[in-house]
Amino acid sequence: MRQIVQDSNEDEALFPSRKVRRIVGSMALAQLCGRGEAAIRKWDRRKSKGGTGGLVPAEFQARILAYAEENGLPLTARDLIAEPVP
Repeated sequence: MRQIVQDSNEDEALFPSRKVRRIVGSMALAQLCGRGEAAIRKWDRRKSKGGTGGLVPAEFQARILAYAEENGLPLTARDLIAEPVP
């Protein structure tokens, strides 16, 4: 069986949670959201496995965007929203 490896840029496009974690940092993101780092990493899990399917929960999006703006981080609202996969 052939293994398919995705480019990390593609991976981030499909999983906004990974892009946000890479830009903001796991520890800072966890503190910002009032959660532990393990809880933040769970966002990458499938919904059936207790995660969010790679989505950033809406309750944290405004807070994350404000933090990114205050700290000059290259993060936009578009980065937090998953686009449909063709």
